[in-house]
Amino acid sequence: MILDSFDYWVLWLKKNGSIVYVSGEIHIQYHREILLKIELDLRKHCIETAIRRLYNRFLSEYLQDRGDNPELEEKLTLLQKALKNFDFPSLRSAHRELAGESDARIALEDSDGSLPGITINGRPVDIERCIRLKRSQN
Repeated sequence: MILDSFDYWVLWLKKNGSIVYVSGEIHIQYHREILLKIELDLRKHCIETAIRRLYNRFLSEYLQDRGDNPELEEKLTLLQKALKNFDFPSLRSAHRELAGESDARIALEDSDGSLPGITINGRPVDIERCIRLKRSQN
């Protein structure tokens, strides 16, 4: 059986992701398994404040449990990665919903243990330009 290019792309997309047309640009969304998802409430705060407050709340709960709560430990790790790696001013300026006073559904996600992902109303956000550059230690 010979596949034409259309059939090839359909098979590739079923395996690897989907094409999404957003604001005049075509994006490929990769399907990934979400290991951990934390919903963020940005109705009164920006994303940075919401993450810091959740981190402090979960840390307090974790210490009250005397460190015997693996689920909280995973959430703390995800929130800590976000606090260390995200360039929050860039995130807020690139995505209006992350600046606060938004009813959008915002989530912080961990799919592979590396950098956290962000979704707005279920759609992944491109955070590539919103990561803090690590300074070399010389």
